[in-house]
Amino acid sequence: AIGRNNGRMLRLLQGDVGSGKTCLGYLLGLGCIESRQGGGRVVAILAPTQLLASQHAQTIGRFADALNNAEPSSTIKNVRIELLTGGVTASKREDLLSKLEEISTDEAVFLVGTHALLTPDVVNRLKNLPGVSTSKGKGLALAVIDEEQRLGVKQREKLAMCAAHSLYMSATPIPRTIALKGSSGLMDFTILDGIGSDVETVIVPSKALDKVVLALKSKIDKGSKAFWVLPKIGQNDTVEEHSIQQNNVLGRHRALAEAFGQERVSFVHGRMKGKDREEQLARFADPLSRVDVLVSTTVIEVGIDVPDVNVMIVEDADRFGLSQLHQLRGRIGRAGSREDLKCHYILLSSVANNGQ
Repeated sequence: AIGRNNGRMLRLLQGDVGSGKTCLGYLLGLGCIESRQGGGRVVAILAPTQLLASQHAQTIGRFADALNNAEPSSTIKNVRIELLTGGVTASKREDLLSKLEEISTDEAVFLVGTHALLTPDVVNRLKNLPGVSTSKGKGLALAVIDEEQRLGVKQREKLAMCAAHSLYMSATPIPRTIALKGSSGLMDFTILDGIGSDVETVIVPSKALDKVVLALKSKIDKGSKAFWVLPKIGQNDTVEEHSIQQNNVLGRHRALAEAFGQERVSFVHGRMKGKDREEQLARFADPLSRVDVLVSTTVIEVGIDVPDVNVMIVEDADRFGLSQLHQLRGRIGRAGSREDLKCHYILLSSVANNGQ
C-alpha cells in the first residue's frame, strides 16, 4: 500500500465489470490494516447506490466468513461488515459509529455505505477514528470509492480525506481521474486485464425486433436467462398508452409476456418501491423460479449479480451512453455462469436501420 505521496497510496484500479475489483479492494483493505501504515482498523467502501452497497456488503461478507472460519494466520482474528445507508435510523447510526470507535486490536471492520458516509457528522467521526498507533495518525486505514465516475469530485474527496490510503475503482473512469495518473503523477494506476467471460456483441436494426424475440424464445427454451433493457418506463401513465407503445418497460413486458407466457417474464424500474423491486430481482435470480426474462430500465446497471444470465438485449441502444452500455454488458457472463451457454449482448437500434 505504498504510494508516491509520502507513503500515502492514491490509486486507480481500472478493470472490466465483473473482473474482480471488489475482491482486490477487500484484500488491499486487509493489507492496509495489517501493515499498520496509517489510520486505524476500519476500511470504508463508498458506492453510488443502495443496491450496489448491499451487494458489496454481501460479497465481502462471504470473503470475511471464509477468513473468520479459517485458522488465524495474521493479526486479524475477526472481520466484521457494517452497512450504512440513508435508511439507517439515527440511533442505529450512532450505535454503529460508537462500535467503530471501540474496535478491538485483533479485528478489522469494512464499513460499506452510500452517500450516508459523506454527511458532516459521519465524516468527522471517521476522520477521528483511533489509529493503530499515535505516530501513524487517526482515521480510516483505506477509503475505497467504487464506480468513481458516478460520484462527484468533492464527494470522493470527502471520504479520501478521512483515510491514510485511497483506492478508486471503475470500469470507465472519468477523464479527470485519468489525467491525475498522467503527466502530473499524482495517482498510481493499475489495470485488471484479460479477466472475464467472452461476450459476443451484436448490433441489430430495430426493424428486426420480431426475429430477436424468436431467437430469445429459442435461447430461454434451452435454459438461458435474459435481461431486456429499455430507456423508458412508459410514455405516460395510461394503460391504453402502454398497450400501444412497446418500446418502454411496461409495454415490452406486456408483449413478451404474451409471447412467452406471463410466468416467464417479469419487470423492474425506478418508480417501484424498493421492496417490490427487490422481490422481483430475487425471483429472477432464483434458479428454481420460472422467470426467464427480466424487462428493466438501467436500475440493473450496477449491483446486480445473477450468474445464470447469459443474454442481454438493449432496445433503443442509441439512447444510452457508452459508459452505460459498458456497465450493462457487465451484467452477463459473470463468475459462476454456465459454461455451456454462450453470452450474447444484443443492441437494438433504429440508427442501424440506416446502416450507421
